[in-house]
Amino acid sequence: MLRALAHRASGYLVDVVRPWCHLGKRRFERALDSLPSRDDVTVVYRSFEADPGVPPCVTRPTLEMLVSKYRMNPIQAERAHLHTEQRAADDGLMFRCARRCGVPGPAS
Repeated sequence: MLRALAHRASGYLVDVVRPWCHLGKRRFERALDSLPSRDDVTVVYRSFEADPGVPPCVTRPTLEMLVSKYRMNPIQAERAHLHTEQRAADDGLMFRCARRCGVPGPAS
């Protein structure tokens, strides 16, 4: 008996500097790995800029960006970061940029 194998292709867009994109990529890969036919799936990763309006090579404190872009107050922005860090930890990732890092603009 011949068995036809179906090959599936999937695309995944990711902005590598955004924590939620990285977390989503981790979850996507975990879901793929759980498929019994994982070897029949080809994934094509493509990058994109979540915020192409950010000036090139400009780094802005992340909390400041959340306050202005999403109209959060500083307490809400801090809570959002803590929430993101916890979600990442639940998935085996360590995000610790809430207070120290900035959000870079695209390379020129």
